Order: sequence, then C-alpha cells, then structure tokens
Amino acid sequence: MLTPALGLLLLFGLAGGLLYSNLWTWGLMSACVLLLNAFALAHIQRKVTDRKALTPWQALEAAMHGEISAGEETTLSEEANTQRWFQSHRRPLPFVIGAVVALSCLTLPFLQTLPFGVDWIGFSMLSGQIHATGSMNLPGTNEGFWTYPPAFPALAAWIQSSLGLSSGQAVFHLGHYSLFTLILGIGGAMDRQGAGAQAVMAMGLGAGLFAKVFDSGYPTVASQLGLVVGLLVLLRPSSTRGKHHTRGFILAFLCVTLIHPTGAIYLGMLMAAHLVIGLRLDEKYGANVQRLLVTSAFLLTTAAAIALLILAPRMLEASVFAEYGWQGGRPLLTYNLLLLIGGAYAAWRLRTSVEGMLLATWFAGVWVLSGIHLVEGLEQIPILSLLSYVLYSMGLHAFHVPLA
Repeated sequence: MLTPALGLLLLFGLAGGLLYSNLWTWGLMSACVLLLNAFALAHIQRKVTDRKALTPWQALEAAMHGEISAGEETTLSEEANTQRWFQSHRRPLPFVIGAVVALSCLTLPFLQTLPFGVDWIGFSMLSGQIHATGSMNLPGTNEGFWTYPPAFPALAAWIQSSLGLSSGQAVFHLGHYSLFTLILGIGGAMDRQGAGAQAVMAMGLGAGLFAKVFDSGYPTVASQLGLVVGLLVLLRPSSTRGKHHTRGFILAFLCVTLIHPTGAIYLGMLMAAHLVIGLRLDEKYGANVQRLLVTSAFLLTTAAAIALLILAPRMLEASVFAEYGWQGGRPLLTYNLLLLIGGAYAAWRLRTSVEGMLLATWFAGVWVLSGIHLVEGLEQIPILSLLSYVLYSMGLHAFHVPLA
C-alpha cells in the first residue's frame, strides 16, 4: 500500500524539480523515470549475504521470516514479533471495506470526461503550456508568469504527452489517482501500528478530501502524500530512527513544497507536534530527538524564509482573507463530524500513549491555525495574509487525515 503513494510523491518531486530548474522536457522526464525505476529494481533484486549490509527494512523482513536471528538486537526482535502478531490477527473483512473506499476515488474518471469545479481549468491551461513550451510562461494577451508550485501541472503535462490525453483529462486522472494513492498510503503507514485497514475505513468516514477532489482542488490533496512519510517516520520511537528516515523525511518535505504549500504546512505541524511530545518525554523515549530537532528547525526555517522573503512581500496590500469564514467551526463539523466524534473518543482512549498524544497534538495545532480566519480584514501583516489565502478552505482538507 505504500509503494503507489511514495512513488507518486517522488514523481511529483522529479517533475517539479525539472520544471523549476528549467530543464523540463518530455524526453528528460521519461529518462529520469526509467532511471529511477531501474535503480529501484536493481536495489530490490540484489542479494545480500552479509547481515551488516542489509537495510533496516530488509533486516526486519528477514527476522520476521526467521531467515536471521533477531535475538542479538532487542529492538529488531521486538518489532519483528509485533509485526508477526499483527499479521496473524488480520481479518479480511476490514480490508475488503477499505478496498471499496479506496477504489471509490477512481470511479468518477470512468463516468465522465472532464471534472467538476473550475480549478481544473487553470491547472489544465498550465499543463498545456508546459506540454507546449516546457515552462509556465503565458503568451499573448496573458503575458506573464504564474506563481504556482510546479509539480502537479508538470507531472500532468508528462502524462498528457505520454498517454496522448488532453490537458484537462490528464489533470482529471492525476487528481483522482492522487487521492487513491493517498488513502492507500495512509493505510500502509498505519499498518505498521496494526491499523492499516481501520485507517482506510476511517478515511471513508470523512467527506473533506473527497469534496476537495470533487471540486477539482487536486494539488491541495496531492500535497498530503507527504503525510504518509511523516506518519511512517514520526510514529516510531526516536531510538529506532536511523539516518535513512531523516533523509527520506527531508526528501518528502521538498517534494511536498513543490506540489502545494498546504501539504508542507500540515507536515510541518506534525513535525512540531512530534517535537513537543518528544521534549516532554524522558530520555528513554526521547532518544535521538536532537537529530530530528535540527532537521525540523532547518526545514521550518527554510520554509519560513521563503514565505517571508519571496512570497509575503507580494501580499503587502492584501488583508487577511476568509472567503468561507472560520474553517475550524462549521466547515470542520460539516465535512468531518463523524471523524471528529470518533477521533475524540480515540484520543481519550489513547491519552496515555505516545502515539495518541502525538496525533492529538497534531490535530490541535492544525485547528489553532484555523484561527487566522477570525481576524479577517487585518492589514499590514503580509505573512498572515499569505497564510489566510493558502488555508482559505482548510475545513475540507486540513482535518481529514489527522482525525482518521
């Protein structure tokens, strides 16, 4: 369940990076995709005889299948036993229901040619422009340049060229596939906690992300693919986190920023929640938190610098914007009521666990962000104006994953 989400996130990062560096062409993009797949296949199929040369994931799988002895490493032994217990207690019915929830994301492209909403028109225009010229420069009477993250339209343009679709169809299919892989990825990330099928079913209890995709807000939804990596890395004890987890987390954060800023904000809030909980715990559970603290500080400082120095100055004359009102109130209840009830009950039951405290703190932090809409009309603070425009409809997409 993890492979589609992680693969798509990497493709978004590749497409956005090539376009941002003015190197995007269909040929180069295709060559990079083939190269990445060849490297991945070679890495998967290589046979490792030396125990020390195994990756942490390979070592865990080998220990679970009894191919190596995990007795020498207590942490590996405990994790292998835990995963074996989860596998032996899986029931098929929740996975069947979860599969129905995930597959429902793909039904609309089979029923119609173009999506609902109006946002897709802008995305398809950008994709068509990238397909034709390799950039987002606008010609003729629309002369100028779009200030928009490049990853989604760039990948849609590559799909358009590869499959011979129209730009509108490419955007349509990519948007719905992004939600499909996101739901699978959330299930895969939570399966390590023994709750993969339950997480997918919980995603089906909320309407927010489904409504956002129905309204063609595709990049906003696609940017939440980074949360899959965030949950994989941060919902594990700091003492078991290796350097490869930190590198993967940094790569995911960079890919997300190339898709849409909302995903980076929510991933940053998850990071902040982890730091808050980690600093509260004793040394036994908070080991290695300093490494993540440095990484988090670097990522958040870089994102803040970009927002303050590059994007915020463009909002000097704009006031705080709240087109749909306070997103932490009625919109939250409208689109996530069932999830909110279930999430509150789960938070209470898990209040003594590290994972429960982390997820509850994450949701609380995201909810606090919705307070930006309570100061509508506030002027002379460009960073708040920028944040209000980015999160103007967060009631649809901000709370769905944390509550699930």
